[in-house]
Amino acid sequence: MNDRRTQVKRLLPRLSLVWMLVAAGALVQAQALVQAQTPVTDPTAEQAIIETIRSYVDAFNRRDVDAVSNHWAENAVMLAMDTQEKIVGREAIREDFSRQFKAGPKSQLEVNVTSIRLVTDTVAVEDGFATVLRDEGARQSTYSVVHIKQKDGWKIDSVRETAMPEESGAQLSQLSWLVGSWADTDEDATVESQVKWARNKKFLTMSFRVDVPDATLLEGTQIIGVDPATGVIRSWLFDSDGGIGQGRWSSKDGKWIVEMNMTLPTGELASAVNVYTPIDATRYTWRSQSRIVAGQFLPDMDEVLVNRVADQADQADQADQAEQAEQAEQAEQAEQAEQAEEKSEGLPKPQ
Repeated sequence: MNDRRTQVKRLLPRLSLVWMLVAAGALVQAQALVQAQTPVTDPTAEQAIIETIRSYVDAFNRRDVDAVSNHWAENAVMLAMDTQEKIVGREAIREDFSRQFKAGPKSQLEVNVTSIRLVTDTVAVEDGFATVLRDEGARQSTYSVVHIKQKDGWKIDSVRETAMPEESGAQLSQLSWLVGSWADTDEDATVESQVKWARNKKFLTMSFRVDVPDATLLEGTQIIGVDPATGVIRSWLFDSDGGIGQGRWSSKDGKWIVEMNMTLPTGELASAVNVYTPIDATRYTWRSQSRIVAGQFLPDMDEVLVNRVADQADQADQADQAEQAEQAEQAEQAEQAEQAEEKSEGLPKPQ
């Protein structure tokens, strides 16, 4: 079993290359490394967390750095929104908020909680939208908070925050570079995906498969489209093991940032921020960060290079193009030969 877990850990970067996810990576890790748990429903716990959120917002808006830091667990982790760097420990987080309050002495925080999910009796995940109002304008973001229950109440164990794009109404055509077939293969695994336009080009559909020796083949489908209500690009994912997920896409500095939230077949929750960077028509890089499975942070993944491959249709087109080029060259050679013969017939015959 330990050898198998080691192999799974080693394969995670390749498995997770199925570009939408956490999916394969978090799925395999969750199935192999943690026990299946059924999400807990406890209205009393949810109400206690809501009160903690209200208390936190009040402390922030009073710029009470001590009260804010006391909402965090001793060894909590905060991921900076701009750099995604980890700030570890209550004291370091306190120093960061002290810096923020000095930089924006009139800043005010507003939050819109979209969900609170109890993973266990002592672990909960909160998702929502946050707005920080400053003199120079508003800064909006999405966030995910892991709360843990301690002797003195619910504390923040980790926070992942991602800036929202300033512009809405993103066009799906901006992702047209993904159309085609992609593969990443080594001695450990083969990851393949194919992206196509749906009819009328209102959605992109992607099919994927992850083939690992001595493991069950994982396949799935993802649909990507523009949410008519918000103008934001969103995605919906379904895999062959029963996992489902949703993603929110935004672009910044030539990169595509995808905030993924998954429900794994075990019933556990997972999330990650995946970054896609197009290089040219045949390559892009992929990396996954801020990964959380069942309330636990996982290490960021190294950047992976993904290559375009020719599918059967592309190969047929290339064969047709090669045949047409060969026929054109033969026709040109025949025409040149005919012209040369006509010229030779027009020359005076030697005496």
